[in-house]
Amino acid sequence: MKRVYTNADAAKGQQAELDIPWDTRDAAAYLGMGKWTLEAWRVRGKGPMFHKYGRAVRYYKSDLDAFRAQSARRSTSDTGKE
Repeated sequence: MKRVYTNADAAKGQQAELDIPWDTRDAAAYLGMGKWTLEAWRVRGKGPMFHKYGRAVRYYKSDLDAFRAQSARRSTSDTGKE
């Protein structure tokens, strides 16, 4: 089956907003980081919510957006806890 579009295209805004599962590479590209960072965070229990389907790890855009929103800070001394 031929893939018509990629999640990387969607991350660049070239595809409609769909909450489809993204692999680690596409999720990392959307967040602007390396896939190794997401993989290390998964082991440590950090980072965005992810889903496992057998051995496959998938991320949803809604979870990535929630992670981005919760990671926002106003200064370097802001811990995010009020």
